[in-house]
Amino acid sequence: MIFITKADISDAAAIASLGKITFTETFGDLFTKQELEDYLVKTFNFEKILNSLKKQNNKYWIAFNDDNPVGYAKIKLYSNIVGMGNIEQIQLQKIYILKAYLNIKIGSALLKEIMASKELKTGSLVWLVVLSTNERAIRFYEKSGFTKFKKHYHQIGKTNFEYELMIREI
Repeated sequence: MIFITKADISDAAAIASLGKITFTETFGDLFTKQELEDYLVKTFNFEKILNSLKKQNNKYWIAFNDDNPVGYAKIKLYSNIVGMGNIEQIQLQKIYILKAYLNIKIGSALLKEIMASKELKTGSLVWLVVLSTNERAIRFYEKSGFTKFKKHYHQIGKTNFEYELMIREI
């Protein structure tokens, strides 16, 4: 049975672990072994996740299958896209699900929980970036009401990646 709850600091270890595993499952083949390891250590270490959970503008949800954590999501309040004016914007930074659980709609359940949350009442627009080659994720977000807005570029290690910046009105 799937259960979703707001995450707190007691979930930091589970989120750090999920982050490392899901990022590797999804993007691991795009990096050298050393680049991947460096990124995982930098991005998903326990202290960084714990500190992120403590920030007022960051909100996390964690999904469980029975008692096992299988995915998580993160939004960042008051995170504006340059050039979008003064409307309040919220960034959907992550929806990561373990590969073995992708087909049971946990991502949809997490997104539904986020979109219904009181935190989204603070904004007018939700935005995210998704790797341009991640067609499955792009289709998921389009089915969820997001539209492509513009290209976005970000470098990880020595590689510059192209992303789709997608938006959805609240």
